[in-house]
Amino acid sequence: ISFLDITNNQTTLRNLLRTFLFVGIGMLAVIFMVSIFYANRSIRPISQAWEKQKQFIADASHELKTPLTTIMTNCDVLDANKDETVESQKEWLDSIKIGTERMSGLVGSLLTLARVEGMPLQSEKQSFDFGAMVADVARSFDGAAQEKNLQTSQNITVAGEILGYADSVRQVVTILYENAVKYANDGGSVCVSAHRTKYGLACSVKNSGKGIAQSDIPHIFDRFYRADGSRSEDGGNSYGLGLSIAAAQAAQIGGKITVRSEENNFTEFIFTFVI
Repeated sequence: ISFLDITNNQTTLRNLLRTFLFVGIGMLAVIFMVSIFYANRSIRPISQAWEKQKQFIADASHELKTPLTTIMTNCDVLDANKDETVESQKEWLDSIKIGTERMSGLVGSLLTLARVEGMPLQSEKQSFDFGAMVADVARSFDGAAQEKNLQTSQNITVAGEILGYADSVRQVVTILYENAVKYANDGGSVCVSAHRTKYGLACSVKNSGKGIAQSDIPHIFDRFYRADGSRSEDGGNSYGLGLSIAAAQAAQIGGKITVRSEENNFTEFIFTFVI
């Protein structure tokens, strides 16, 4: 019979077991934290999309409520005066027409936004003159600019044909220029420029006016977002969708829109895209 001292072996085994337990618990904790991180990261886009959808429905409902209320009110007035002639009730009919046109414009903007936001581009590239296009868009708003006594100017240095998505580019430039004319101060100025960049082309539209507060700039491309100044200035005729459509259209063709502004001075939108 032999007796061996295994105290050291037992101590080693206990230490090894203790180490395995600590390492195992630590690894489980790390795996748990990593799992939570990636789970939250994967769910975040879904959560954000859900929140945006709820906000979109609430905003759209709010925008539709005003013209619907106008139409219903005027219909009640017409119903209460059935014996009156059409001519005598022209005021109420005109109000119904205005409300209908407002709803039609809003629905059209929503359909346009739904078509371009998050969907692949369906059209083919085609050859077009970017400089001539910008000049043509500016020329189409000469009447609106004259009504506000605006001084318009152009600085277009792009010449010749390029290959790109002409329809999308025209729509973005049109929205930016229309926005500049709409929110320029009476007797102010609007300047549009087009030039080449290192990787593509750029169009800048700058107007004088109240400008955009720095706190509003991060949200300026959000759907239905309108700063208080612009809301009162356009008399409620804007839906806050134009810049959202422009941004979605620009992203669809691989471009982007940036903005810089100084309050009570100017606002400038810069549209760049690669060719």
